Amino acid sequence: MIIDVNPIQCLSQYCEMSINEGKISLLSCPDGSCPLYETKNNLLSPREVKLLVSQELYENYKRFRLNWIIENDPNRTWCPSPNCETICYIKNNQKHGNKPLPVYCSTVSLRYIDKKLIKLIFLYFILIVQ
Repeated sequence: MIIDVNPIQCLSQYCEMSINEGKISLLSCPDGSCPLYETKNNLLSPREVKLLVSQELYENYKRFRLNWIIENDPNRTWCPSPNCETICYIKNNQKHGNKPLPVYCSTVSLRYIDKKLIKLIFLYFILIVQ
């Protein structure tokens, strides 16, 4: 019995499922026979994802992807102020043992100490204040 499978539709459904589950950090070709599969160089580009999913899902993908990038970058963080979506840059002070300098958010004109404290403040606002 021969099953007619449309590879584009299959890849599209794979992308939709991955985005809906928030698994976008390594959105790659799921084909184990892909020559790039073992090297993990088979990641789908944002342009490819855009061609495979609806506009609404693509917007979710972009948001999830940006969140993943910021969370995994030791030099950037989100401003912890409520309703502020500014990306703040963390600079290290090489004169004092590479300790992080206070982070400044230009949008709300506030300064924050470091990424760990920022995450605690952010969680406080989410759980307690709102």
